[in-house]
Amino acid sequence: MGLRSDDSRSPSRQIVDEIRRQIALGELKPGSQLPSNAEIRAHYDVSNQTAQNAISALKNDGLVYSVPGRGVFVRTDLDHDELLKRLAGSQASPEMYSSLLTRVSELDEAQNILTEEVAELRRRLEVVEQRQDSASSDRGESSLAVDY
Repeated sequence: MGLRSDDSRSPSRQIVDEIRRQIALGELKPGSQLPSNAEIRAHYDVSNQTAQNAISALKNDGLVYSVPGRGVFVRTDLDHDELLKRLAGSQASPEMYSSLLTRVSELDEAQNILTEEVAELRRRLEVVEQRQDSASSDRGESSLAVDY
């Protein structure tokens, strides 16, 4: 994503909002390292000061922390509700926060369903493989040896 020249937000605000979006969607997970200042400058074609302003804003929002000599990381000590409040920002309406909570709940439910479906598919695959091995054994075939 590049910066949009037709966007009324400042370049640093556009960068902040993009990184907030990545955190909200889980593209940047807790503990993940943010792109370096140089990477932000190159990716968005902005000045050093603009990149620094964006990182400072994320720190001020309490979403990230820096480790001198290592980089800037997404905080790991926030629960879902606290993270959503910070992502919504101090200017967020209760409706926006509620909407975020609803969406996270929906995504959690979808993830649980997918996890269950994957587990069921693995069980079914195991049954198929056992039947295949049993059928091969009944025919005197070895699953390890291949005759040509």
